[in-house]
Amino acid sequence: MLLPIAIVRALHFASGMLLLALAAAPWLLAAASARSPAKLMSWALAVHLLSGAAWGWLVFAEMAGVSPWAADGRLLATGWMGTSFGRLSLLRAGMSVVLALVLWNGRGRRFPLPGATVPLSAGLLGSLAWAGHAAAGGSQGFALADGLHLVAAGIWPGGLVPLALFLASAPDAEAVRAVRRFSAVSLVTVALLAATGAINAWHLVGGWSALGTTGYGRLLLAKVALFALMVGIGARNLLALKPRLPEPAARAALRGNVAAELVLGTVVIVIVAVLGMTPPP
Repeated sequence: MLLPIAIVRALHFASGMLLLALAAAPWLLAAASARSPAKLMSWALAVHLLSGAAWGWLVFAEMAGVSPWAADGRLLATGWMGTSFGRLSLLRAGMSVVLALVLWNGRGRRFPLPGATVPLSAGLLGSLAWAGHAAAGGSQGFALADGLHLVAAGIWPGGLVPLALFLASAPDAEAVRAVRRFSAVSLVTVALLAATGAINAWHLVGGWSALGTTGYGRLLLAKVALFALMVGIGARNLLALKPRLPEPAARAALRGNVAAELVLGTVVIVIVAVLGMTPPP
């Protein structure tokens, strides 16, 4: 059952990051033609809701030691109402419904301000920290750091999705402006990711030796290595390609690098999903 749980966790985290990235797109790209696409956000929210329900279903069945197909309504009701994970999931489902109402109201129109969708999406993503190891250890401070880590990840690398969509068709002048804004925001976000990640690693791993001698530590090292590789690609975008925009060759190379970062980011999300199921040292 571990593989199905890892899959739905990865989908849940990825869809939450995508929601925040799309909601923040007008601010993140600083472009008049950048939009928070209600239709794409609606699909991401649907995946988020369904994967969250599947996550709970699988977890409660595993807790009871039965097959998911043998989990009846009574068992699921006990899980949703009688566990901290279930109650948190219900709270987050309520936040999702509110966000769905906001999206339905703005469907087909550009949101004049991302003010309603950004805090809801950020809260939805950041609240996942209270379903993780940091909160399970009883430390609200570390859970808050983990929540900030998740929100930052929704901006970068999550923001690479609206950036890639925008670069595919944006005029040169707006593309240059968007890349400049995205680069500036990414620098701050990477620093926040590094700081909050270090805080949580110190709390959960406990020592350097555990990094190479435990399954959790090795997964964490793989995540850090991929993160460093993504930062390296981003640095090349910033230092070598951004000054050459809007040259066609530079723009094409930039789009290729963004695609590579998205692939690496997807692998990182899978690792995060598995880390959440691996006992920390």
